[in-house]
This record gives sequence, C-alpha cells and structure tokens, in this order.
Amino acid sequence: MISHKVKVYPSKIHLPKKKQLAWKIAEIASDNAKLDKDSIEMVINRIIDNASVAIASLNRKSVISSREMALKHPRKNGANLFGIDSKKKFVSGPLGQMVLL
Repeated sequence: MISHKVKVYPSKIHLPKKKQLAWKIAEIASDNAKLDKDSIEMVINRIIDNASVAIASLNRKSVISSREMALKHPRKNGANLFGIDSKKKFVSGPLGQMVLL
C-alpha cells in the first residue's frame, strides 16, 4: 500500500497537478487493480454518501450562491455541477472547489 502525506496549502501557492490530492485519487481510481465484492460495496456506499451530503447542502445560502456563480461561468474544460447535465462544464479553480457541491 502506498501512503500519501496530505497537507493543506494556501491558494496563493501553486501546487503542480500531479502533487494534488485529486490527482492522486484519480490515479488510484483509474488503475486496473481487481476489485473484490467488499471494495465494490464500499465504493457504492461512498457515492450514495457523497450524493446525500450534496443534496442536503443544496438549501444552504453559501451553496446556493456558489451554484449560481458557477452557472454564470460555463467553461469548455471546467467542472461538473451536481444535478446539472454532465455534458455542461463550469468554472473550476478556487470557485471550482465549491462547484462540486
């Protein structure tokens, strides 16, 4: 098992993509390791948990504001917005962290 050190960086510091947590998670998610039944069940539960948290947060003022800002800033290579057609992409970057909700 590979252990990754996770550290929070201020937004003013440019962290190369390959050192970002999202990149490392994507590398693991895209490898061809065989999954057992327990692993598959865990992934399904995480997807359900993530969707539940996103749905529960939709009525919070900060989330409403973030979604509205994102909707006004479509981007060809941007991020998906929960509950919106996955073919549509929106601003990513500092705002993109909030867009994931």
